[in-house]
Amino acid sequence: MTAPSETPAEMTETPEVPQTMRAALLPSYGEAALMQVTTTPAPRCGPDDVLIRVKASSVNPIDWKIRQGSQRVFVRLKLPVILGRDVSGVVVAVGSRVRDFGVGDEVYAVVDHRRPGTYAEYVAVHAREVALKPRTLS
Repeated sequence: MTAPSETPAEMTETPEVPQTMRAALLPSYGEAALMQVTTTPAPRCGPDDVLIRVKASSVNPIDWKIRQGSQRVFVRLKLPVILGRDVSGVVVAVGSRVRDFGVGDEVYAVVDHRRPGTYAEYVAVHAREVALKPRTLS
């Protein structure tokens, strides 16, 4: 559910990054009613990651298919898991090898299906999956 931790010298982070966050956790495959909003450890950046404070996420047909378990042949997740692949938000930390993004950047992303987690207050995403939000979008 979370990215590998780094020492503070290996990432740029704002003081607002908490140790915990609220997230919609899926304990087992099944109906939406199984999802539980809970407090869980906040993710930390790996060296190639961007940590995003989530402002918006979405539920797409593939998301509920994964939740139901009908995609287990293609998408194998270790449960419990925080689902969600689409995100828009603000960068609050960057890994030591990230050069294209900085703290405060408004971004959006579609995260890799092997590393979901956008149904949360924060998500760590590989920088190659992130784009700057166009200034013309609100």
